[in-house]
Amino acid sequence: MKVQRSSVAIVTAAIAAGGLTFFACSSGSSSVENADAGSLSPVDTGNDAASTPEPVVDSGATPTPDAGLDSGTTPTPGTSGNGTFVVYGDSRTNSGPHGQVLAAFAQKNPGLVLDTGDLWAGYGSATWTTILRQNPNLAALLDQNLYLVSRGNHETSSEFLAYVPTLVRGGKELYSFTWQGAFFVSLSMDPSTSAATAYLAQELAKPEAQNAKWRFVYSHYPIYDSGDSHGVNGIAAVETLCDRYHVSMYFSGHEHIYERSYQMFGRSAVDRDDALTASRGTVYVVSGGGGAPLYTVSTPLASSRFHKTGAYHYTLVTMSPANLTVEAFDKTNTRFDSVQITP
Repeated sequence: MKVQRSSVAIVTAAIAAGGLTFFACSSGSSSVENADAGSLSPVDTGNDAASTPEPVVDSGATPTPDAGLDSGTTPTPGTSGNGTFVVYGDSRTNSGPHGQVLAAFAQKNPGLVLDTGDLWAGYGSATWTTILRQNPNLAALLDQNLYLVSRGNHETSSEFLAYVPTLVRGGKELYSFTWQGAFFVSLSMDPSTSAATAYLAQELAKPEAQNAKWRFVYSHYPIYDSGDSHGVNGIAAVETLCDRYHVSMYFSGHEHIYERSYQMFGRSAVDRDDALTASRGTVYVVSGGGGAPLYTVSTPLASSRFHKTGAYHYTLVTMSPANLTVEAFDKTNTRFDSVQITP
């Protein structure tokens, strides 16, 4: 995909609200050796393949039983559910499967939801809101500005930013915040733009980021993606920053599959196991099974540790003093992938 780059002025604001610090910016908009710097395929125009799921394809991980997490209502680091957040995206087109995915992860009672975009095209924001609010705990997160989104290519910037209650921080598509001792950066739709990479460098260099136990970045478009519909084999400018500032995980959507990379550093896989050390590199996850028509993978990238197709799903991240546990669940809450990262 050819990406239009534009120069923008970076304006940073630090705002403290309810114990959550966030920073917003206006937006103008590693086993891969000798990898192509990669360019995203053309933007999805909405002419998707049929929504009938293809056969499920599993690769490279052994499922383990559902941990059955639940939580109290006030997050406290290191306790069940309190340092837990959900990542998912691409809920457009099919409201029924989206509702099933929401109901599934509502049972985990997360303290935060990160949505990687493509929210409601095909059925509208009013229906999207109604479905979400059928789950009281998720409705509470939405009202508390703890349901946060990186805009997808199926939302216009104006409609996205006009949604009430807000889905961003500081009224901007590029934003960062701290939560439960972790630091988060949203790069909006396209992480490869000069505005996004400049913002990422600026935010990850801040003391709030450096002092955080875990650092996470998310966007709509992926960094690594083996899918047949889009596909991308790395974005060097983003990866360099993830390497330099020890980003634990990078989350995205856009490709309607689940995929987890090996732990990557210098565009190469540094650890091929499922028990990792955060300081060694970054794991890149695509979690695009929120309800939109599902896509296929013909040939996984060399960077791909595990992928699954044909499954509506979400990703659950649990932070504790000892480790970071990342699990993927389908809409029936059957776990199909898991990885653990220690500091």
